[in-house]
Amino acid sequence: MSEHLKEKEIVCHCCGKGFLTPETYNLFEAIRKACGEVLGEDCPIIVSSGFRCPEHNKAVGGKEHSQHLLGKALDLIQPDKIDFETFYSICLKCNTFGKTIAYPEKHFVHVDTKYISDVNNK
Repeated sequence: MSEHLKEKEIVCHCCGKGFLTPETYNLFEAIRKACGEVLGEDCPIIVSSGFRCPEHNKAVGGKEHSQHLLGKALDLIQPDKIDFETFYSICLKCNTFGKTIAYPEKHFVHVDTKYISDVNNK
């Protein structure tokens, strides 16, 4: 676990099982810290989706090979005190080994650490 993520935030919403990779925890903490630095105060971030089992992933319209299935992805809700463009920019800057996808209409950003294992295995 990380200092600011709790198990209930990262496990699958339907079966209660799951995990995150250490790199994904580290990414979350880096984003949270960067948001706090922008605000000059603590900045909690809500995780709307972490690990997903195949059934839940299919039910929410997730991609067949979603990184959520591997514990390598988080959907992060935009903090109240930061505008969406700034939050997305922070996520992009912090995430150097995966995808960062903006969903401004839903006020969340998907981040994943998809390519981190490729770097570690070279």
